[in-house]
Amino acid sequence: MGLAGNSVTCFYILLNYFKQSLLPFNITKTILNFFLTKCQTLLSSWQKNIKKHNVYFAQHSFFCTFAENNSTKEKIMKTNITRHFKTAVLAIVALIATGNARAQEQQTDRTEIMLETTLGNIRLALYNETPLHSKNFKELVERGFYDGILFHRVISKFMIQAGDSTSRNAAPGTMLGEVAEPYTIPAEICYPTLMHKRGALCMAREGDAENPERASSAYQFYIVYGQRFNDEMLDKMQQRLDESTQGKVKLTDEAREVYKRVGGTPHLDGQYTVFGEVLEGIDVVRDIQWEETDKNDRPLKDMKIKKAYVVK
Repeated sequence: MGLAGNSVTCFYILLNYFKQSLLPFNITKTILNFFLTKCQTLLSSWQKNIKKHNVYFAQHSFFCTFAENNSTKEKIMKTNITRHFKTAVLAIVALIATGNARAQEQQTDRTEIMLETTLGNIRLALYNETPLHSKNFKELVERGFYDGILFHRVISKFMIQAGDSTSRNAAPGTMLGEVAEPYTIPAEICYPTLMHKRGALCMAREGDAENPERASSAYQFYIVYGQRFNDEMLDKMQQRLDESTQGKVKLTDEAREVYKRVGGTPHLDGQYTVFGEVLEGIDVVRDIQWEETDKNDRPLKDMKIKKAYVVK
């Protein structure tokens, strides 16, 4: 393929490397995808025309121009390949630096909530990517809505759920979680950016039959604990997702790695709004989900949110 072809190939590999890194913003990935498409088109054209043309990088072209001028090829290649390659690399570095700075700013600007529970404290961060849910949850906390309520539904290796306002003084054995609520929140499902990893803070909702738009509950939320998965288990989860979403939700390679390394509940991805995560106290979530429960998944010993408040 020659010097120019090898340079473009290296550039293509470099772009793929950066695309696979955890770049936080879709716009950065969109720009990288643009460059990748250009490189793919160039390499395809190169292969088709290599027998017919002498290829060189010209100063007026972003990538390359095809020409018959053998006397100028070597000189232009030497002076322009390096320049174009360096310019492209610097552009990628600038994009990554900007994306990382924005991601850091977005993370530090997150609202943080403290839940003081029967078994210890859970510190939560609310995502800026889900403004309706985050605003609703923060306002409820500020009103004292969650003070004194129970984790009324707890399932081992799955999640812990709270938000029923009638649970404060509920008699033992009373079924909870069925109280009517005054409003719903439009879905803000951001999968695969936000997934049901261990520690994810999510909003409960009615099922698809009654709620095809997947609008969230006003009050009831759950915190994921789940479990770690291997590839065989994730393949089964994908089959389950295919059935529940008509094949619309796919576990990405990045998501699969998270579920193998961290754990979670992948069968809920793309169907419920994830609007925050546990910063501290995942061990408290673990201990609550281990509690013995009755036939309705209510802990036999009351697991209470003593107080919830904004800390940041």
